[in-house]
Amino acid sequence: MSINKIIKQHLPVTKQALPQVNTVLTHCQNGHFGYCYGCKERKMKLCNEKLLFKSVNQVSTIRWHLTFTCVKKHKIIRWVIIDDTSIVVGVVKN
Repeated sequence: MSINKIIKQHLPVTKQALPQVNTVLTHCQNGHFGYCYGCKERKMKLCNEKLLFKSVNQVSTIRWHLTFTCVKKHKIIRWVIIDDTSIVVGVVKN
């Protein structure tokens, strides 16, 4: 399920335009060490797996946290701020 569909279904949206989301918001982006066969050493790699929606938590009157997991069991949180004119989505540093 996309982030915009989750925002429409679970958050109080009235007339605000939904944000344009890119792969940074819809994929894991969690760093982990993996073996690189080309250079034969361990390097930091990004997970880049599709996110699966888990829950919504309201942090304040205008801020929510959307909790996701990826296939590799990383827990990912995306924040959403909804005010009278706009909706902003961002990334929590995990």
